[in-house]
Order: sequence, then C-alpha cells, then structure tokens
Amino acid sequence: MVLTTGFARITQDAILDALGWRDLVRLTLCPADAGGRGRPYPDMVLAALLRTGAADDVAQIAVAGDTSYDMTAGRRSGAAVVAGCSPEPTTPRSSRRPAPPTSSARSPNCPPCWEW
Repeated sequence: MVLTTGFARITQDAILDALGWRDLVRLTLCPADAGGRGRPYPDMVLAALLRTGAADDVAQIAVAGDTSYDMTAGRRSGAAVVAGCSPEPTTPRSSRRPAPPTSSARSPNCPPCWEW
C-alpha cells in the first residue's frame, strides 16, 4: 500500500507523525515525488506502481480515495479498481452532493461509498 497526498512533503510528514501513521505504509508520495503534478493527474498512482514494483501492470492495482480528484487520477492511471469514500459519514444525507453511479459492490461501512 502506498499513501499519496496533495500536500507538500513537509506537511505530509507532519500529518503522518501527528497521526502516528509513519510506519503503516512502506511508501508515501506527494506531487513533488511524481514530477510535480498531483491529482487529478495519474502521476502519483503511476509513480507508486513503478517505485514498488508491486504489480506488472497498472490493471492489477486498486486506487482508493476520498475526493473526485482521487477518482479521476485512478481512472486516468488505468487502475483496475477505483473506489472512493466520503470523509464525512456524519453529514446528513440531505446535504450531501449526489453520489456518482454505483456498482453492485457497495461498502456498508462508509456511506456514501462508490466504485467507478
């Protein structure tokens, strides 16, 4: 698993330290690590694949995120699975924006969740 974020490295590191997540993943990437472009470009997804060598083909990876830019980056990368989840599960449904089209594989643990 690789954690990607649009934050600058210094901010990313401060957040990881504050949350105690530093040792949860073997690689973290920010836009500067992938040529300077963040999401919605697929650069960080592709950089993660190349740096880890975890799969032979981008069609063998999954991208998960909590923004529409994450979903766009995942689709543009060619990832086999692109899944998203709203970070605001306590927001009343009536005030949420409509969810994108859903598949039959909907997670019950993170409403509203979707897979594109």
